[in-house]
Amino acid sequence: MKKMLIPNGSFHDIPLIKEAKKQGYYVITSGVAPGGLGHKYADEYIYADFSNPKAMLQIAKEKNIDNICSNCNDFGYLSACYVAENLGLGGHEFYENALKLHHKDKFKKLSKELNLHSPVAEGFDDERLANEWIMDVEYPIIVKPVDLGAGQGIKRCDEIAEAREAIADAFNKSKCNRIVIEPFIEGTSHSFNAFIVNKKVASYYSDNEYMRYTPYRVSTSVGPADRIDEYVDILISDTEKVAKALNLPDGLMHLQYILDKNIKPHIIEITRRMSGDWYPYPEMKATGIDWISYIVKAQCGNDCSDFPVGVKQKGVTGRHCLNARKQSRVNEIIIKSGLKEYVYDSIFWIENGYEITNIYKDYPGIIFFEYDDKIKIMNILEHIEDYYAFS
Repeated sequence: MKKMLIPNGSFHDIPLIKEAKKQGYYVITSGVAPGGLGHKYADEYIYADFSNPKAMLQIAKEKNIDNICSNCNDFGYLSACYVAENLGLGGHEFYENALKLHHKDKFKKLSKELNLHSPVAEGFDDERLANEWIMDVEYPIIVKPVDLGAGQGIKRCDEIAEAREAIADAFNKSKCNRIVIEPFIEGTSHSFNAFIVNKKVASYYSDNEYMRYTPYRVSTSVGPADRIDEYVDILISDTEKVAKALNLPDGLMHLQYILDKNIKPHIIEITRRMSGDWYPYPEMKATGIDWISYIVKAQCGNDCSDFPVGVKQKGVTGRHCLNARKQSRVNEIIIKSGLKEYVYDSIFWIENGYEITNIYKDYPGIIFFEYDDKIKIMNILEHIEDYYAFS
C-alpha cells in the first residue's frame, strides 16, 4: 500500500485524511498535539513539529512515503513543498515559489512585480526601521506578521502609538521575525477559491467572509460573494498571472480579498492549501464538484485534467463555527427552528464533552447550510447565536 504523509492532524484536516484513505493510501499524520481529532482517522501518528520542514523530511525518508499532502495550514504547506522538492515528488511547486505566496512580504513583492490588484505593502526585518517608517505614512494602516494565519498578530492602527505596539507584537509573534505594513482598505471580506489546470482557472467558488468574534479570524461564510460577476475577471486574471509566473502545478489557489465601495477587489493573500473549518463542504454543495478528492489528487501529482470546467455555483451555501458566549463545558448542541431546516450537514466534536476556555477561539462544531434566499440568511446571521444552544 502506498504511504502518504499529512503534516498535522487537527479537526481541520479530517476531510483530507479520510479522502487520502479513500484513495488507497496508508496515512501518516504528525504534529505536536497528540490529541488532535484528525489523528484517530489516520493509520499512524508521529510526534513532530509539522512547521519544521526538515523534521517532516526526516519522517518522509524514514517511512519511505510515496506522496505528501499539506494539511490546512500555511506552515504545513511549506513543509510539504520542501519535502516534495527534496524527494522529487510531484504535485507541489518549488519551496522558494511556495514562500513567495505564503510569506506576506514576499507575496507583496510578487504582487508589485506582476501588477496584481493588491495593496502596496512594505516589509521589514528590523523593528527600528519599521518604527521610523510609520512616522510619515497615512493612517489607518494594518500591521501583520508575514508567516501566520487565522488573523494572528494582525492589528489595524489609527495612530503612531498604536502602530508601535502592533509592530512589537507582530515581530514577537512572527516565527521568521519579519512583518509587513500596508494601507488599511475599507471594505468587505471575501474568498475566491479556484482550481487551476494547466495554469488556467477551471472553475471557482466565491463567498463573503464574516468575523463575528475576532477582527481577522473568519467564523462564517456565505456564497456566492457579493456582486462577484462584476469583478471576477480581475480575480481570474490575477490568479492565472501568478500560476504562470511561478509555473504552478495543477491544484488549489485560494484568494482572500477586500471589496471596496467602488466594487474593486484588493487581494490580501493567496494560499495553495485547503482552507480550514471544512471549507470545501459548502463549495461542493454549490458546485457539485468533489473538491477534496481533486485537492488530494493534485498534491499527489496525479492527473487533474478532468476537473470540471466553467461550473457556476448554485444557490446560497455557507458554514458557521458554533461559538459560545461564555466559558463552559458542552455535552449537547441544539440547533433551533428557523435555522435547523436549512442545515444540511454538521460536524460536532463533543463525544466526550468539550471544554470552552477561550470564547474567541474554542468552538465545538460547525454547521453547513443551504438557502435559496441570500437576504434571508443574512438576516439570520445577524442573530445566529439565538438559533443554537449548548447544554
